[in-house]
Amino acid sequence: MLDILRNFMLTQDGKLLYLLAVLAILMGLDFISGTVAAIINKDIDFKSKTGIYGILRKIISLISMIALIPLAVIIPGDAGIMLVYTLYIGYLILEFKSVIENLDKMGVNVGPFKIFLNNFEQFVNNRKKENEYIDSDSNTP
Repeated sequence: MLDILRNFMLTQDGKLLYLLAVLAILMGLDFISGTVAAIINKDIDFKSKTGIYGILRKIISLISMIALIPLAVIIPGDAGIMLVYTLYIGYLILEFKSVIENLDKMGVNVGPFKIFLNNFEQFVNNRKKENEYIDSDSNTP
């Protein structure tokens, strides 16, 4: 099984498809965990309309992300591919965070995951501040 997964990482196409597959799995897990959390947790109002909207939103998101692959190829250099990677990884983080929130609503101890997500968020915010400082510094005459 691991050999099959490693083979996906040999090409740029394989890496994109691998990320997309992981994203699709996380989206499904997010939907299922959200549904279970709504059923278990009496503080959450379970509505089928909200669930249907969630499924449709995820399907449209996946179709949009698939459509970006051929568009990324026409952007010169590797810029298009890097943009797709950035988008996919951003979505992966959002879906992972949503799954953790759903598990928390179910009463599962998610302390280590919350610490990881908080540290990651602080890291990203610090990097943004550093880049803003560098950008503002380079713009001064």
